[in-house]
Parts: sequence; structure tokens; C-alpha cells
Amino acid sequence: MWRIAKPVILLVFALVLVLSSVPALAQSLPDKNEVREWIKKAQEASDLRSPGAAPYHLVAKIRYAIGDKTMDGTYEILWVAADRYRVEFRMGDIGETDLV
Repeated sequence: MWRIAKPVILLVFALVLVLSSVPALAQSLPDKNEVREWIKKAQEASDLRSPGAAPYHLVAKIRYAIGDKTMDGTYEILWVAADRYRVEFRMGDIGETDLV
């Protein structure tokens, strides 16, 4: 009796798992007005010159290769306001810093 019941129990368990799962529904595309609002908010958040904008700090690693020579460097921007920022470029023994 147990030999027959064991496969039946496993089959019933598998069917319960398969049939109880809810199929995932496809998500519809947002309408144009919603997308316009998203774009407007993203542009406002990324405008560094707007009053009350948060300070911005970017550090980028650079690898410059020409022929068989390769140089590593960094490019850094520290932005507080339109009249207060620093741009720094370093590569090997070469460096440039611009302060505003």
C-alpha cells in the first residue's frame, strides 16, 4: 500500500505547487504624461545650477593607451555651486587643477 501511496502523494504535492502559483502579469507601459513628469523631475534633480542643489562629487578612473604605452589617471569634479567648484585631472606626472 505504501509503495502506491508514495508516488501518488508526490504527484498531488507537485500538482498543488503548480496549480497554486499565480501567473505573473505583464506590466503596461506608462502613459505619456507620467513619463513627462519623470523626465521633468530627473532634469530638476540633475540641474547643478539650481538654488539649493546638493553638492556633487565625481571621480573617474582613466586608462589612456597609445601603442604599447599605457597611463592611468583620475578626473575629479567637486561642485558646490556655479561659482565654487574644482576640476582636477591627474595622469602620471601630469596634473591640472582648476579652481573657480
